[in-house]
Amino acid sequence: MPAFEKKLITWLHKHIDIILLILVSLLGLLMRFMLGSLHAMESIRLSSSVHASVPSYDMPVYVTMIFDLLMALALAAMVALCAGSNAKQKGKWAYALMLLSFGNIFLSACLGRIDGLWVAFCVLGIVCVFKEKYLWAFVSLSAACLISSWAILCIPFFLFIYLYKEKFSLIYFLVPVAAVLLRYFSGIDRGGWLPEGISYRNLYVAYPSFWGFIKGDSPAEYAHYLPLAIVMTVAAVAAFIMMTCRKRYAYDRQGFLWLAFLLCFITAEFIPGAGVGAAALTTVLAWGLVFSDSLLIIPALIMEALRIWPMAAELYGKEWMPFTMQGLCWINAALMLFYLIFFYKKVLDAKGQV
Repeated sequence: MPAFEKKLITWLHKHIDIILLILVSLLGLLMRFMLGSLHAMESIRLSSSVHASVPSYDMPVYVTMIFDLLMALALAAMVALCAGSNAKQKGKWAYALMLLSFGNIFLSACLGRIDGLWVAFCVLGIVCVFKEKYLWAFVSLSAACLISSWAILCIPFFLFIYLYKEKFSLIYFLVPVAAVLLRYFSGIDRGGWLPEGISYRNLYVAYPSFWGFIKGDSPAEYAHYLPLAIVMTVAAVAAFIMMTCRKRYAYDRQGFLWLAFLLCFITAEFIPGAGVGAAALTTVLAWGLVFSDSLLIIPALIMEALRIWPMAAELYGKEWMPFTMQGLCWINAALMLFYLIFFYKKVLDAKGQV
């Protein structure tokens, strides 16, 4: 074999992982451009009705692609940090999974959502918690709060970490609060500083939460149920934290990832005004859990579908949907119950107590 061919084969063998990641990145970008072009060519009603119910950022695809890249890198770092064996390989799979996720592609190409940016900061904050770099964790969380109101889904997890480890001051929580206030008083509109439905006086918008059962889409129902919704959110989060703190389990990083996911999921399920952004972080964390147990691929796929289903119905019409919004709510509630049972029966049973 000629020396040049030997050098080429050696070089390819040495850099094959990087080459594959670049190809995956290019494929993700191509799929976004293709779907965005099809969406524009068909002139499907992106319509004022969509923008009235769920805010859309209308960012160019190449911009949202950059945000998705950051989110994929953040999840890859988290998965590699939590994985026991084959950490680097699992991190690469997580990176590819996020770029080729049909939910991320749809929301990026058709709605120009920038969820990838604030989710990347949230995931980075959770990674900093794993490494016990708490100040940087709150700085990352604050950056996410400046971008989107849905970064508040991380607050219960940070509260749990405070109660469980007691290694940082409560003063740290003032940093994301300051970020939220800065956003509010600066007059920045993108992303909102409150859950999407709050601005439009709806208990739910485009996420099959508990409040989709009630369909509180009138101002009277909204005013009637809003205090109850806030109380139920706080009560559900508090109950879960109390149940998990009652026994001092020796959580490893994988256990903390479970807690971050479940606390985000529970908050999104009961918080009033849940929109399409509510599912962004929970779906990403659900894919992160897949690398600990392959059985979790199926519920993660269902969660991915539920993430975009309501928005797809708004864009393309509801006549093709086999489920009503209430049906999606039942599926989402069943998913949450499945994850809770899996956590208590399989994850906690494998851990000792401190």
